[in-house]
Amino acid sequence: MSRSVEDPDRRRVLIVTDEADRMRPLAAYLKENGRIDTVIVDYKSLPENKRVLPGDLTPYDALVGYIHGDLDELTEVRIIEYTLSGGRFVAVHHMVSSGKKKNRFYFGFLGLHMDDIEHARDASEAGTHYMWREPVDKVLVNLAPGHYVTSHGISWPDKIDFLPTDVPGARETEYPAITLKRTEVYSNVKRTDGAEKTLLLGYAYTDDRNNVTHAQATDGWIKPAGEGHVIYIQPGHFVEEFTDPDNILNQLILNAITWNPG
Repeated sequence: MSRSVEDPDRRRVLIVTDEADRMRPLAAYLKENGRIDTVIVDYKSLPENKRVLPGDLTPYDALVGYIHGDLDELTEVRIIEYTLSGGRFVAVHHMVSSGKKKNRFYFGFLGLHMDDIEHARDASEAGTHYMWREPVDKVLVNLAPGHYVTSHGISWPDKIDFLPTDVPGARETEYPAITLKRTEVYSNVKRTDGAEKTLLLGYAYTDDRNNVTHAQATDGWIKPAGEGHVIYIQPGHFVEEFTDPDNILNQLILNAITWNPG
């Protein structure tokens, strides 16, 4: 981990994005609430042949990814190398999306799969093809109420009886929850790595097109990767999710950065 000489308790985080309007309010929150200094690499402002991460990522305590468009293979490989070598990759929202499926290594690294992405805009049944839809309201469910990432500095105002359909042997249990207004839902993102992930967040969403309720444990997780970790946080499609002081998203990301695996 990197610490400045002047302030050894201060962290440094690199953010790679193509939507800097979302990441600037996040960076301000991290600085104010977590004493974290950030550097934002804005892909959209760079020509394609310049869209590469710094050659040396060791000065950074974490790498936050928020890329909506194409994930360049050089960046894909650098993210994987950084994480396997002991880094922390905090993947936010778009970093798990159908557009990344075409990358050679990325979904294997994350331990994920999506079926029939060509139907992603169509209503789906639970466990069938990948589906995304926005804007929607959905219930975010805290599957790990005692975990630092989901609990530190966060209040969950509601309770929900929740049975994730993608967790074998799960039983319906009451969990803390919060309703997210005007966000995006991803359904049927499937895990390929068995029980390697620590499941943090689930979601419940009823699609008014076919009246199917999706209840899955896919909205937040931790996966060990080599000497490092991947932490995924799904919410964060709209800029308001990063600017609304009542939204818990920024604190979830801050917790993902400062969580101590030990």
